[in-house]
Amino acid sequence: MIYSAFGVLLILLFLCFPALAFSAEMDGQKVTIYRDTYGVPHIYGDSEKAVAFGQGYALAEDKLETTLKSYLKAQGKMAKAFGENWLEHDYIQRVVRHADVSRQRYNQLKPETREFIEYFVAGIKKYMSEHPERVPDWGEEPEPYQVVAFARYFIWDWPLGQAMGDLRREKESRPKPDEGKGSNQWVISRRLSAEDCVIACIDPHLGWRDERLFWESHLHGGDINVFGFNIVGAPGIGLGHNDYISWACTTGGPDTSDVYEEEIN
Repeated sequence: MIYSAFGVLLILLFLCFPALAFSAEMDGQKVTIYRDTYGVPHIYGDSEKAVAFGQGYALAEDKLETTLKSYLKAQGKMAKAFGENWLEHDYIQRVVRHADVSRQRYNQLKPETREFIEYFVAGIKKYMSEHPERVPDWGEEPEPYQVVAFARYFIWDWPLGQAMGDLRREKESRPKPDEGKGSNQWVISRRLSAEDCVIACIDPHLGWRDERLFWESHLHGGDINVFGFNIVGAPGIGLGHNDYISWACTTGGPDTSDVYEEEIN
């Protein structure tokens, strides 16, 4: 009976406390990653840049291929790795110049934003150097501007998709009704919560695949203490909460595109 009780105690301790997954120093700043029983990384650093480094490392540990593929998509390089079925996709991304614009304007970002992105990318590279067997043959070492290009690629899906939809409807005799894109979020008050706390519910209405796959993490270091989700390949927390507020995002359904025919004399 004593051994049985001790075994139960060990199980409870394992369930309640996260496991140490990674610990390192970056430019004299220590970062430690713990994994809870759901596998979610809890990243503790001496500073914001240490946290960014840890988040990049943890992301690569969980979603390396998806991350590298996201950056290829933004650059219009998918056909080189995955064949001619991606030619039209790559052509469109190069026409709208995600990579070119992001590379040219990268230095216009605020210094603290660039620093966070650069340490985030350094964390991804650190994982890739330690685990070369997990780097796909087509994988390229990421560069900081590619993170910005990917964010541009991700949000560009709205106006570009709207324009393509207008073109398709122009060819149809009976246009289809609006698809009703959108998302929602709401809050349950502490008074109505069985958990005795406020609960924020976020429903972004995105597909559960590829770069639209949300990834969960907890960042704690410097002035940062945030928990939530972001799209795979982007740093920080896009949907979540800190010690004081929670936040979400949605599209308001604006008309972002116009399609017209131009006659050239």
